[in-house]
Amino acid sequence: MAILLPYQDFSDNEVFDDWLPYNATTAETSKSIQTLDNGTSMTFLQIESTKGALANTAFGCYSTYSFPLIEGEEYALEFLFACHPNAYNDLRYTYILTSGDTTVPNYRLASQPVETLEHIATMTTGFKLKVYRYRAVFKAVYTDSISRLLIGSRVSKDLTTTNYGLIYVGGIVLEDPRYEERVISSLKTDWLPSDYYNAEDLNRVEEATLVVRDRVIKFRGQLIQIDNPKLDRDVKTIEFADSLNRIEQNILRLKLTFPETYIFNLSKTNWTHDQPFNFVDARRLEQDLYNMWYRIENNITNIPYCGTVIAGERGVL
Repeated sequence: MAILLPYQDFSDNEVFDDWLPYNATTAETSKSIQTLDNGTSMTFLQIESTKGALANTAFGCYSTYSFPLIEGEEYALEFLFACHPNAYNDLRYTYILTSGDTTVPNYRLASQPVETLEHIATMTTGFKLKVYRYRAVFKAVYTDSISRLLIGSRVSKDLTTTNYGLIYVGGIVLEDPRYEERVISSLKTDWLPSDYYNAEDLNRVEEATLVVRDRVIKFRGQLIQIDNPKLDRDVKTIEFADSLNRIEQNILRLKLTFPETYIFNLSKTNWTHDQPFNFVDARRLEQDLYNMWYRIENNITNIPYCGTVIAGERGVL
């Protein structure tokens, strides 16, 4: 699972500064430290409409932190929120904002009335509002590399010149549950002599290296250093021998976390400028990454039966 929007802790000024009013009917944002009746406290982003707003006036804040989405893929959004009666409690002004291309319009996430949500706690001061956990799994409508999140609501009634719509949000996280699966399934393990190898293909290898590294850390408890991964090669990129050696060394470090390394291909960490990189090398790199991932995954599915990540007579995953 990949985190597209890291946990938004609004006690951190850098995180707070990333969130801006989305429209002219949203007042300047502020922080609000709230003590909850479950014995904890939390810093929320306080989002207000302008004073005297009319019923159904939209207000909200968006994150300047962008993330990529892929059409048809599902994503998971979660955060805590509280809503004053001056605003609708179903967060009906919550959107995925796209890059601004007119062919890729913004789209609204489904409203969720608080009656359907988990009640977490109640604020002990101020308006003493109930805090709920919002969870939504949504399917991306478009592929867009620069998406942003807007969270907001609408004013529930005509307000006087001293009143405003108000919601609090905190602990926001956006995840891509199938990211690792997509990266691993994209690996090409059947390279042939007739295939063309492009610079971008090494981006896939390095991205998969990071995915396998994270899985090894999570389920084997070993920290592995991955040196200077490069994920932005394009047609203008020229690859040098030291870059290939770095990639090989990173993958070798992963293989050495397995009890029996002979189950993988031999690594080559001594590339020189006069040696050609061919389909055998391409296949070897991606086969090893694919096999490491699935050895761990297959073992994880057996944890309920044996209770450990390492199993078997010789400890081979």
